[in-house]
Amino acid sequence: MAREPKSKALNDGALEMTFEVAGLDEIKRWVLRLGKEAEAIEPDIFRDAILQETFETHKKYTVMEKKLAAYKS
Repeated sequence: MAREPKSKALNDGALEMTFEVAGLDEIKRWVLRLGKEAEAIEPDIFRDAILQETFETHKKYTVMEKKLAAYKS
């Protein structure tokens, strides 16, 4: 990570973190590692990148599930 993150505790118990980074790829992998426990809020281009990555992962597992079901039949 590029610089020290800023963090703020929210009323619902969540933690909001703000990072200043040189590029989105640097932080994208970190957010994806947190899975459903993390949410990318902004910038929109970053949120869209996270959405696209999770969509591609879902698609891959859906295809694998269909192949496995066909194999078991």
